[in-house]
Amino acid sequence: MSLGCALSAPTRASGAEVEGPAADAQPGLYRVGVAQTARPTFAATAGYGYTEPQAEAGGGHHRLSLKLAGAFPVVPWLNVAPSVDTRHDMHQGDSGTVIDASVAARAFVPSDDFHLGLELKLWVPGSEGASAAADALSLDTRALFAKRFGAVLLGCEAGYRLDRSAAAASSAARLGPGDRLALGASDFNALLIGVGSSLQLDRTELYVEVSGDVLIGAGAPPFGESPLRAAGGARRALTERLSAEAVLEASLSARPALGVNAPLIPIEPRLSVFAGIRYDFGSRRHAAGAPVANVAPAAKPLAAVAASPAAPREAALELTLVDEDGAAVPDATVRVSGKGVAQTVRADSNGKCRAEHLAPGTTTLVFEAGGFKPLERTLTLEPGAPLDLKITLQALPPPSQVRGVVRSLGGKGLSARIRVEPLGVEAKTDASGGFQLDVPPGNYEVVVEADGYQTQRRKLSVDPEGVVILNADLIKKP
Repeated sequence: MSLGCALSAPTRASGAEVEGPAADAQPGLYRVGVAQTARPTFAATAGYGYTEPQAEAGGGHHRLSLKLAGAFPVVPWLNVAPSVDTRHDMHQGDSGTVIDASVAARAFVPSDDFHLGLELKLWVPGSEGASAAADALSLDTRALFAKRFGAVLLGCEAGYRLDRSAAAASSAARLGPGDRLALGASDFNALLIGVGSSLQLDRTELYVEVSGDVLIGAGAPPFGESPLRAAGGARRALTERLSAEAVLEASLSARPALGVNAPLIPIEPRLSVFAGIRYDFGSRRHAAGAPVANVAPAAKPLAAVAASPAAPREAALELTLVDEDGAAVPDATVRVSGKGVAQTVRADSNGKCRAEHLAPGTTTLVFEAGGFKPLERTLTLEPGAPLDLKITLQALPPPSQVRGVVRSLGGKGLSARIRVEPLGVEAKTDASGGFQLDVPPGNYEVVVEADGYQTQRRKLSVDPEGVVILNADLIKKP
């Protein structure tokens, strides 16, 4: 069993498409990352772990861990994230401490539709000397893909690990089973795989994922003995800068041999529980008492607050979406694009949403909602308190229609097929012979067909928002 505690930045504010930071301080689930801009973030994760007794080692194995990580954007499409991972392992009659260090660079394609990127991570396991550490330097390469569907995020990753950590364990042949388990070194390279999903519930994010390091190469163990694990967790925004997190992870792997002559294979704790805090240096708290303007549909940005040496450099939007009667428009989508920033936010049940961490300057907003006309607005954002906008969306007009009844000469409703040319749209009559088709305004030819009856062709003209009644009496075929 493993218990942990982490320090990191908050998850996104309600409605904003900004994923919360994982233990490496970059956006992600738990192990599965999301290729997205990382705000300056510090993360600290502490934990306790338990592994059941192994055949070659008496008693259970306990692990205390502490991981410190940071992340910051170098350019709008590149993050850098250094980290230090310390673990103290305890088993029957012995204990020891190992310190791993790493630095990751994550590049990605800025997009509000999906998150696609590539990460390179150099890492070195703890070793007895500097020369061994240099020989053990290893490299992880991962391709990341994620896409958000409203409140649900789906993410996956695939990559390759060039693992030279065995160089840090030159004395492995003299180690006991417990020490070999604690070392975590590997004689094999690995394929890195992971898939997961999260659900955003206001300020809380729930997530699950499955991941693995599939060991490959000559003499590699069976798939089931590679490090495989499943995890689930929750992340909760506490303030503008802080969030709390709790994670449960279980190892799905069968246990390889730990004998003196056995190859080095990483063995992870059977069950792990992590809890933590994350801190975001890039977020801004709202200024107390800061004025917010109520702006009409053709709104202009809020006047800039007098600049001070500590004036914030980011802009934000508070949006309220209503229809022409002033009623809230829920679940509307707003695409926000500006200088190097692209994000999508979704209105809640009250028609409200928020976009944060925007670059000051010219920004384009595109509003879309079912049953309403798309709307595009361009405005200029100022840094400081959020700009409050009330946006009125216009409902789409009712469609034009062709409707009627198809009958026999005796007045009985027929089962018939109705086709509107050249649109190609079709409908079937109901039990009484009635039908209804929504069509755009225009001139059409309507074809009416029924088994055993002569086909009819009727020309008609449909006006905008108009309804044309077409009743057809069909004659039986001779």
